[in-house]
Amino acid sequence: MGIPSFTGPNIWTQAFTICSLSTLTFLLYCVISIIHNLHFHALSRIPGPLLWKASRIRYIASLLRGNLVIDIRKLHERYGDIVRTAPDEVSFAREDVWHDVFSNSGGRKALPRDPIFFKSPPGQAEALITTVNAETSMRMRQVMGPAFTDRAVAKQEPVLQTYVSLMIDKMREAIAKPENGKMGARINVVDWMNWWTFDVIGMLALGESFNCLKDTANHPWATLIYNAIKMMALAAVTQYFPGLDSLVLKLLPASTRKMQEDHFAYAAEKIHRRLERPESAEGDFMTVMLDPKNNPDFSKMSMPEIESTTALLLLGGSETTGTTICGILNCLVQNPHELRKLETEVRTIFEREEDITFSALQQLPFLNAVINEGLRICNPVSGGLLRIVPRGGATVCGHFLPEGVNPRRMQHHRHGAQPTKLPPQSPIPAGPISPGPSAPPRIRKRQSPHFETVGIGLTRVLGTIVRPGGIEIGVGALGVEF
Repeated sequence: MGIPSFTGPNIWTQAFTICSLSTLTFLLYCVISIIHNLHFHALSRIPGPLLWKASRIRYIASLLRGNLVIDIRKLHERYGDIVRTAPDEVSFAREDVWHDVFSNSGGRKALPRDPIFFKSPPGQAEALITTVNAETSMRMRQVMGPAFTDRAVAKQEPVLQTYVSLMIDKMREAIAKPENGKMGARINVVDWMNWWTFDVIGMLALGESFNCLKDTANHPWATLIYNAIKMMALAAVTQYFPGLDSLVLKLLPASTRKMQEDHFAYAAEKIHRRLERPESAEGDFMTVMLDPKNNPDFSKMSMPEIESTTALLLLGGSETTGTTICGILNCLVQNPHELRKLETEVRTIFEREEDITFSALQQLPFLNAVINEGLRICNPVSGGLLRIVPRGGATVCGHFLPEGVNPRRMQHHRHGAQPTKLPPQSPIPAGPISPGPSAPPRIRKRQSPHFETVGIGLTRVLGTIVRPGGIEIGVGALGVEF
């Protein structure tokens, strides 16, 4: 019996047979996988919609449309505070999720980062924010830690004050110019907040401003960074299908690939320019990373790791802060009574924005209540930080999760979803938040140790870039002047 030939008149029949068998095999695999996910999977008893539990397709569609946060909140409102949002993913809107997933306490370790969510771009070294290796993360944190001490944060105050003053001056100039024959102008607050935060993070990270406020325009690199955020969603999706990521990268337009390359190349250029002036920007993040006592011979943090980390710090310290401030302002203008109350509080203490300081801001209870409420509603990392259950499984909020499952902590849903049994909430608190026993239960609940607007333990690194005075000074200055 000879070997069948793939030439001659039967070639099309043979090709059709192979394609048909391959298709049937794939469809059979899909059917078996769906049945397993719905009825035999270890998470099958956790409530959730059929389409989301059956496969990743519905989840991915929501992610790519930019509706994931909204869609999962609706799922929590329908199914409760624990919802299965994918075959191997569970979203929690519970207080104890912080301790069970993110905290190193009580003899247990925090769950490791999910490499799908935390992954450096191709060709780049691991960064502090993206590494999934606990030892690497700790090594880098030891280097970066001095940049976020109280003393270091105090040195950042003049930078924030300088650029908030510049922002106010530039806004006044824009308003003073007639538009369509009338005095005044329309101000796109989103642009202005992003210009301010991008200039500030440039100074804090590299000791060099991007001059967005001076030019009242986006710096080309800022545009690259904002576009990169959308690409991050696509990159994450490809990781759910092994082998697909390399194919997608090859199919991406050359301009898109160049955008990512340009972003990292520009970061490297800025960093090496900073190396040429070691004493000119004392106190920025690069100071601690380049300090020979803190990082001798780059033994704790290599130059490629510094480049990758700095590139991500510029993203995490600019867009996140700007987004949060815009969300807070949006809530305030929709609640005129609370807006007037905030204006009264800040204008009673400060006559002008130059008088605003970190220490004085901490004495304004209503402003701080507004900031906390704004971080709850408009959290800069609203999509959650994905972790993965290691070998042996883990118990989260009383539910045992097997190896490989992603527990998701959705910030907005955990503090705002209806299933938490809280009464309807105004977007802005009606009065200063007080943790005392006389405070309403809703407010006391938010003051519990588990109520965290940024994170706990080691997850606060990115949050410390967002919180120390930056949001308070921005909102406070606008309240004083406008």
